[in-house]
Amino acid sequence: MAVEEINIPFHRQGTFLSLRLLGACGMIGAPMMLVEGLYRYLAHMADNQNNQIDGVLGLIYIGGWMCSAIGMRRLRVTGSGIWGMSVSAVQMVGLLLAGLWSMQEIVHFNALAGSELFSITDAAWPLSHLFMLVVGGFVLGAGVWHGWRRVPAFLCGLALLAFFIASAVGVREVGLVLFPVMTMIGFMSLGYAVRTSR
Repeated sequence: MAVEEINIPFHRQGTFLSLRLLGACGMIGAPMMLVEGLYRYLAHMADNQNNQIDGVLGLIYIGGWMCSAIGMRRLRVTGSGIWGMSVSAVQMVGLLLAGLWSMQEIVHFNALAGSELFSITDAAWPLSHLFMLVVGGFVLGAGVWHGWRRVPAFLCGLALLAFFIASAVGVREVGLVLFPVMTMIGFMSLGYAVRTSR
């Protein structure tokens, strides 16, 4: 009895600290698309763009996103059943593929360049963003999170739609600003939601 009373608080504290760390990593990765956009703009002006820097920033972004996704799974915010677990699994596969594309930008695997796998990893970037709308729907349906915590996943998914709509109506430059700003706000909020959850 005395041993259980001692162990339970330590277990809870460890879980709390892990969620705090995962959420913090998610928040750190959140602004990397905005940083990459600024870098591309400045590098284009100086005619000195480096794809490896793009790859590193993208990898940090994906890594932060994965940390938030792991935190969401631990909290069961997409549901505790088979469908909630499946959504989390699909999301993680998409993020791993997107991360592989960023690794290709950094290391330049000759075997991967121009292959079907390269095309798949490239497509994983936009599809993973759009899939956040599905994740948001499951968060809404599971009812684990309430209030503002239900919004960030949708915002992350809507960022790419905002870019597509802006491009379709002829204001692509607006989309190029909206996308990184919306993903920064969305993933920062998502990381904070994980970090402050119990």
